[in-house]
Amino acid sequence: MTYYIIDTHSLVWFLEKSPKLGKKARNALLDSDSSLIIPTIVLAEIKFLFAKNRFSTTLSNVFNIIEKDPRCIIQPLDVNIVNLLPTTLEIHDAIITATALLFNEKSGSEDVILITKDEEITKSKIVKTIW
Repeated sequence: MTYYIIDTHSLVWFLEKSPKLGKKARNALLDSDSSLIIPTIVLAEIKFLFAKNRFSTTLSNVFNIIEKDPRCIIQPLDVNIVNLLPTTLEIHDAIITATALLFNEKSGSEDVILITKDEEITKSKIVKTIW
């Protein structure tokens, strides 16, 4: 099984069916044999994006979609994530990256991939990414 950690823009563009979403990212999000890990910071960012009219779907609609998809797991920000925070990244990116690091530890031999276009995260090479 592959665990895909989803960055905010990846989830937003997927739900909006945006052409901005990379082909590998779209295929990963459609993969029925994967687990989709959504850090709570992503949900918080979606709430703020909607409030600023930068996203057309409400947080309650996002929750409805997530709840209907058995592949989705919401990962809370907890002490395990805080302990893994890479301090070289901006805090939101660090939380998302630390979520991937946590699943790397939990999964052992399973693939853990962060779906992101974020240059700071991809250039850091802290975790495996696709776009």
